Amino acid sequence: LSHPRINSRIMIKTINTTMLFALLCFTGINISYSQIKSFAETLKSANMQFELPENHKEVSTIPNRSMLYSYAYQDEAKNYEVRYRIDLIDSNYNQANNPATMLAVLFNISNKTLNIPELSKRIMVIKPELVKQDFNGDAAFASLIKTTKDFSTEYSNCFMTLLHKTDVANVWMFILFNDFEKFKQTGSKITSALKFK
Repeated sequence: LSHPRINSRIMIKTINTTMLFALLCFTGINISYSQIKSFAETLKSANMQFELPENHKEVSTIPNRSMLYSYAYQDEAKNYEVRYRIDLIDSNYNQANNPATMLAVLFNISNKTLNIPELSKRIMVIKPELVKQDFNGDAAFASLIKTTKDFSTEYSNCFMTLLHKTDVANVWMFILFNDFEKFKQTGSKITSALKFK
């Protein structure tokens, strides 16, 4: 994936199965919906701003076993769906903002056709100065993968971003789509909808 906001691909050492499951537990993926705070509540607590893009509408969240989230919206033609999850950083438990953390989530939502080392090669780092400029954050990582139907339902592709602000929040964004060309036409409008103040 070529993107002007992305600096370079980052390589991660092979992670064994034991470490992967530890990471999955660390990132809190498998907690229940009752423990996921509301999108409005976390927006306020994280001091973030969100503007729903024009000609888009909020849609219901879908229970799944891969990655829980708190808010979603679609374009009117349903060419893509955007999902958000904001994890507030209230302790060292969820402070992680590294590629390995993102790799654990990627593995969980992927269709499992790629193994962990192959998935790691798909993680890209966004230049810190651009993260600050575009999102007022401190770090960000991105990846494009094929997803499991448990998570993506009718969509086959996911552009995933992890946005981090130190001592504030980790923000997960998932853009689900089928047609890559249509995604490229509207990608910038979507990615700029949510940012730190």
